[in-house]
Amino acid sequence: MAAITTTKQLQTVDQNLARIIIQYPGFIDFTLKKVLNETMINPIHNKMRTAGLSYKIIDATFLSSEHDRSTRTIRYYVISNYNATTKKGDKFPVAIFIEDGRKAYIINAPEPTEARPNPHLKFEDKEGQTKFRKSVKIPRYIPKKFIQDTIQQNVSLAQEAFNDAQNKWLNENGIPIN
Repeated sequence: MAAITTTKQLQTVDQNLARIIIQYPGFIDFTLKKVLNETMINPIHNKMRTAGLSYKIIDATFLSSEHDRSTRTIRYYVISNYNATTKKGDKFPVAIFIEDGRKAYIINAPEPTEARPNPHLKFEDKEGQTKFRKSVKIPRYIPKKFIQDTIQQNVSLAQEAFNDAQNKWLNENGIPIN
């Protein structure tokens, strides 16, 4: 790189530096979103599709960011927030259930009362037939860990892709990288 010998050359350097300072935060945000979608979100969606999950669940898994202007920090999160509504109107966190699984457990009929001396549980079997039992065993659901595993496996890939994009951008803007 040649030495700066004139005021005009110094002004040009100042203008280029000001342009880069203004553009760099936008470049970082845009590039990180692109890289994280390619290296994290798309593989997570592919794993979910392969496992046969509903498109409602897949579409509810996305990249979100939080900007803290005071510290000039951007945090990126993989959000998976699909909730199903039960027959009673309650929300059931399907995304958490799929990611973290569930232990097997047993639901017992309520204690007998004077009004219900022989309480039971009503449920439908696989054929749609109504059945009655004193207890129902809810099976274990093995955690899928689509999000956790993908992040752990691809974090270095994401970092490498971002570093490559950043070096390319800096070179294109006149800042040589060794």
